[in-house]
Amino acid sequence: MSFPQATGQCPIYYNHYNTGRPHVENFRYVSRYQDIPTESYYPFGYGLSYSHFEYTNLKLSSNKITPKSPVTVTVQVKNNSEVAGKEVVQLYIQDLVANSVRPVKELKAFKKVYLEPWEEREVSFEITVDMLAFWNEKLEYKPEEGEFKVVVGSNVRDTICGMLELVDDCCL
Repeated sequence: MSFPQATGQCPIYYNHYNTGRPHVENFRYVSRYQDIPTESYYPFGYGLSYSHFEYTNLKLSSNKITPKSPVTVTVQVKNNSEVAGKEVVQLYIQDLVANSVRPVKELKAFKKVYLEPWEEREVSFEITVDMLAFWNEKLEYKPEEGEFKVVVGSNVRDTICGMLELVDDCCL
């Protein structure tokens, strides 16, 4: 859940739709509150720990995905503390060019990893075309060709990202 800073922010959730007026500093006509920050106090997926984890080196096995060839996403996760801990590595995907309004990020997968102090591990996820599908206006559950942002992190705010493109097999 996302934890609001004030009750006036309710409902607040991580997978909201893009407003078309993103928050920009010192700009008058944007989507924001006048007296409180726009973002939640604790972002979705946030968790407290005695350990501190660092995410680096996000790699995609390919920048193009097809129905017959999924893409593997890998990221290095390091425990940068003297305390062993468990970290929930989260994979989010954003559809950038859909015909319908799509959420800014959608949680698609997660993995819990245990890391000793100063230990570093590679965590991987497989992205399939089914993970990019959604219900369209014809009530068909299918993906649309286009660009996607792949985001990995410890919560919805603290992330690193890469780009992916869905193409039809016949176009290759």
